[in-house]
Amino acid sequence: MQVNGNWVGWGLGDSSLGDFTVRDFKRFAKRMYASYCSDLDDTNVFDQSMQDHVKEIQTRLVASGELQWDEFLYGVLDLPTEYATGFKKKPVPVGISVEGHSSNMFFGPVADSFTQLEGEQILQHQPTGYDNGAIPFDNADGVRALRENVLRYPGRKKILGGFSQGMIVLYDYLAQYGVPDDTIGFIFYGNPCRGLGSVAPFCLQNGYVKNSNTRGLDPLRRFNLKGCFDIDATGIPYIDIWRQGDIFADEKDNSLETQMAEAVYQAVARGDFMSNPYSIAANIVQMFENAFSFQYVFAIVMEMINGVVFLAKQPNPHYSPFDIEPGKAWLREVIKNGV
Repeated sequence: MQVNGNWVGWGLGDSSLGDFTVRDFKRFAKRMYASYCSDLDDTNVFDQSMQDHVKEIQTRLVASGELQWDEFLYGVLDLPTEYATGFKKKPVPVGISVEGHSSNMFFGPVADSFTQLEGEQILQHQPTGYDNGAIPFDNADGVRALRENVLRYPGRKKILGGFSQGMIVLYDYLAQYGVPDDTIGFIFYGNPCRGLGSVAPFCLQNGYVKNSNTRGLDPLRRFNLKGCFDIDATGIPYIDIWRQGDIFADEKDNSLETQMAEAVYQAVARGDFMSNPYSIAANIVQMFENAFSFQYVFAIVMEMINGVVFLAKQPNPHYSPFDIEPGKAWLREVIKNGV
């Protein structure tokens, strides 16, 4: 059945030799609504009896709150009716995860969240595999793989999420390609690209974070350079989940130690040793120009030592397992509001 040249569903008089939706729905309705649909025949013709039964089904679905009068065509077997009856399964959003450096792409705070929600049948999980073992980081390969995943789901609602290096990949993707169509939410863990003060409310409530007036370590976000993606400008819901003391997501001052941490990050995460003002080379130049050169040498050495100590620290505020239940609860609301 067409309205103004557009297919809207199966209606009175419709029949097809190549599509047996009408016949299959009659069989479905005789099982599902046996008390009042048992007299339907077994043909593939949408006759008057079929229309009467579809109207009765729709009326009862409206009464039960499973349909609204303004979302379907009365007496037509359209998609909203097929979804409400359960004859067809409504497509769920796809959650595309990008986990961090040296991670198993099927495991981590974002991947685990998406997988568990997939078990609840409200989300489909699509992990992103990329060269996450390279030093310096191969973020470009991550962007390529993430773009391939996004293109696999045209027209599907999407939630994008990342952890650690996965967040660098995600921000770089957004800067290059923009927000994918039908994106309904973002979820970020241990985000080096975190904006100043960005924090999920439950991180404050559960004691993860006491001082949220900090930022991530990535220079694009830090200096608002060309190529930095403004997540706030999208208007799409997102949350930053992190813990106090996370060296990648929780930088709070402009001390010498912080500058050295930023320089080491720039070399490892961005493969950049030369750019001014945040690279190792720039800091070494400053070291030799500064009268207190010993202070800079000491700071570089200590930062490298602290980096090793940080990675070995247990529990580790960046790498230790997160309590993902609050993030999953947030995702459920995003899915509910977005479908």
